[in-house]
Amino acid sequence: CRSLRSADEKCDYCGSWRLKELGVGIEKVAHTLNELFPAATIIRLDSDTTKAPKQAKEAVKKFLSSPGSILLATEMAMFYLKEKIENSFIVSIDGLLALPDFRINEKVYNLLTRIRALSTNRFIVQTRYHTEGLLEQVLRGNLLDFYRGELADREASNYPPFKTLIKITLEGEKSQVVKTLNMLGKRWASY
Repeated sequence: CRSLRSADEKCDYCGSWRLKELGVGIEKVAHTLNELFPAATIIRLDSDTTKAPKQAKEAVKKFLSSPGSILLATEMAMFYLKEKIENSFIVSIDGLLALPDFRINEKVYNLLTRIRALSTNRFIVQTRYHTEGLLEQVLRGNLLDFYRGELADREASNYPPFKTLIKITLEGEKSQVVKTLNMLGKRWASY
């Protein structure tokens, strides 16, 4: 949105400075699935429940060998899930789309296209951005229009491949960091 807000901002309710983006939450989804499908075997595959590749492989194996089971997973499942599955339901892709990364549309397109390719029956994506062109392109398998749109957006925003981005991280006293940033801004103004 190109707006600036102070890094010193605090929560209006509790006064904490430790602000964090919160999504739907895999625990909440698991709870809801247990209520809706009490007889189903629900297998979770996420960083909270799966600490090693062996555990992830075992979770996928259990899912594939248990008809009627539900695999509740984060995107890490894509490293282990290679076989076709009947139905896929993506719960709120919005959290990924909100990340401040100029390549996020690429990442989401890739992720959704891979899941869609594995799904033999239904592929459902829950989102608040139902008019987002990206999702239409995924559903239609329209890579060329996605590519053209991404290039046009990147050119308009001065992102790579049209410009080179440099990330600079400064730590220290706020006054010194501001002074250094101002100096760097002047030094690299022509860029």
